Parts: sequence; C-alpha cells; structure tokens
Amino acid sequence: MSQKRVKRVQNALKTWGVDALIVKDPVDIYYLSGCHVTTGTIVVTKTKCTLVVDNRYLEKCTKETFMPVVLAAADAIVKQLGKAKAVGFSQESLPYGTYLALKKEGIKNLMPLDGPMLEIRSIKEAAEVAKLEKAIKLCYKGIDFVVEQLTTGVTEKKIAKGLELFWLERGGDCLSFEPIIAFGKNSSMPHYRSQEVKLKAGDIVLVDIGVVVDGYASDMTRTFFYGKPNPKLATIYDIVLDAQKKSIKAAKPDMSAADLYGVSKKVIDKAGYGDNYLHGLGHGIGLETHETPYLRPTTKTLLVPGTCITIEPGIYLPNLGGVRIEDMLLITKGGSRTLTSGYPKELCVIPAK
Repeated sequence: MSQKRVKRVQNALKTWGVDALIVKDPVDIYYLSGCHVTTGTIVVTKTKCTLVVDNRYLEKCTKETFMPVVLAAADAIVKQLGKAKAVGFSQESLPYGTYLALKKEGIKNLMPLDGPMLEIRSIKEAAEVAKLEKAIKLCYKGIDFVVEQLTTGVTEKKIAKGLELFWLERGGDCLSFEPIIAFGKNSSMPHYRSQEVKLKAGDIVLVDIGVVVDGYASDMTRTFFYGKPNPKLATIYDIVLDAQKKSIKAAKPDMSAADLYGVSKKVIDKAGYGDNYLHGLGHGIGLETHETPYLRPTTKTLLVPGTCITIEPGIYLPNLGGVRIEDMLLITKGGSRTLTSGYPKELCVIPAK
C-alpha cells in the first residue's frame, strides 16, 4: 500500500467528473491503506486522503497505514471533503442506507460511479503479480493433492474438505472460493457444489480450485480422466484445449474483452458445441477472485498491460459431463504471459485404482 495508489485515484477524479471519492468497500480500503477493517471510509480529494474509522480500529489503523486516520463522527466525512462539490461513490458497494446517511450529513451532490476502484485495481503492480504467483504455486500443490486423492470410492466432498485443510496448513489465508470437485456427469454443471458422490472408473473429474495467499487469489481448472476416457468427452477436451490455447495466443493490449471471448467462441461454434458453452471466457482476478474485466460477448472494455485475467472456456453436456480448462494470464506491453504455465494441461488419464 502506498501513496502511488492514492495518486492514481486522485488523477482519475477529473476523468470521473468528481472532486472527491468516498470509498466504503473493505477490499478497496485495504488496497489503499493496508488496513483490514469490516467497516470504515476513505475520503480521497484532489489534495489528500484520509481514513475514517470507529474506536475499534483507530489505534490499529493509526499504526498500520501511512495516511491520516480520524475517528468516525457524524460530520467526520463532511469535514474531510472540505470544499469538494461533486462527490463520487461506487454504486456497487455503497448501501442505500449509507447513501441516505451521507446525505443527512450534508453531502448534497453524490454521484454514483461504475466500479471506480475496480478500474484502479485492475492494473496490477509488480508486487501484486508476485503475490498472485505465490498463490499460484500453492494452487499447483492443491491440484497435486486432489490428484493423489483420486481412488475408487472417494467422495467429491471428502477431497474438497481435505483440500482446504491442506492449504491452510501450508500458508494459505483462505480459499478463493468453495472448491469445485465434480465427478462424472456432475462436471456438466459449471458452478457445481461438491457432494457425497463416489468416484468410479471411467469418470471424468473436473477440478476448479483457488487459494488466497498474502491477500491475493489464485484460480485454476484442470479436467482429468479417471480410467479409460469416454470418447466423446475426450474429443470435447481437445476442442476446449484448442479454444483455450488460441485465446491465450490472441490476448494482447487494446483488444476488447468481447473480442477475446469471440476467439474461444469461434472455435467452439465451429466444432458444433456453441450451445454448450455456458459462460464467459474468464474474468479479472486479484484481491478478489472475480474482478473486472469480465470476458463476455458484450464487454467492450479494452485489455491493458498489468491486467490479470483468467482464460477458462468450457463445454458442458448434460447427464454426460463437462470439460473446462483454466489458466491465469497477465496482459503485458507485448502481448501476454501465462502465470499458470507451470502446470500441464494436456489430456491426462489417471489409472483407476
């Protein structure tokens, strides 16, 4: 956390058409101040940046952050805004009750903005990329753990629960999201929740997992075959892998999120499975598992150097199974760099045992 991040917000105020920004989301507060709080406010004006917290956090934050910290009071935010006339806020993170309270405090011209801090956070600094790579390395170990647990009769839920403990014992902060361990036909549901389903020979195994390390999330998907692969699913695997590789190769600065999605969609459409591609190509990732930009057919956002995204095309056949392959990608000045290149993704058959 540094003055550099605050300066980026201050430089963006004019672009957003405001004189100040009220930051309420705890993740954004951490990003700017380095302080973990459940509630608080950062007020950013053209010339200063102040953290407003209640008594529970006053001493802690005063010790942890470089920015001035003041005690929350009825007029605390108004005082920090000074002469600011147009005051912006994130429409995604400010509850309506808080909006009314700010109005009551005397802030008249409150302007809703579309994810202003998400826009700032989407461009990762070198130190953030290093933390993402640290989370990725632990994610690799998690995938290895899952593969080692694949024995006939083991349940999806047992592996998912074991994975959480495995990561926490090795330095993980927490899970990026609830692990998706899907056996057989359950893999046809993109956001499936692991159940007491037992593994059997011939099952396809979809593993979508991620772990948070030093505050930053990883997110990877690999799909395996336990025993002899179903021929149709093996064919689908090759199609998804082709779509993913071509998307990664195409990713570059100034390309729109929609156009990058279109690269994967073209491959899957041509193979005849367009109706079975049920989600976007991927999403931004950082302090949160799902951040902007979202790689969807309607997203016109342009990719820029420093943006970290996932590339995860998939094909899903109800009552048979699904295939998804996911990697994390960093957009660079010259194109892109796959952050998760250290884990293989060619079709893998695990002998049934």
